[in-house]
Amino acid sequence: RRRTPTEVVYDVLAYFQARNQRILEKDWDWTSVQSSVGEFVSVGVFDSGGLSVSDDTRDSRRSGLGVCPAR
Repeated sequence: RRRTPTEVVYDVLAYFQARNQRILEKDWDWTSVQSSVGEFVSVGVFDSGGLSVSDDTRDSRRSGLGVCPAR
């Protein structure tokens, strides 16, 4: 099952707080939620500027877009 954007954000921030390491620093994780324009919400690029949320189609060819295993 794909996680919701809220679950991805929680996991990324909890990992950062526990280990002081950024996951998804240069990558994105697709979620199960579609945006208001019908594209799928993705979360990622967690750098010193914060964590980004975006949307894209499933056929996007961005090299940093993928799936993160959930526990």
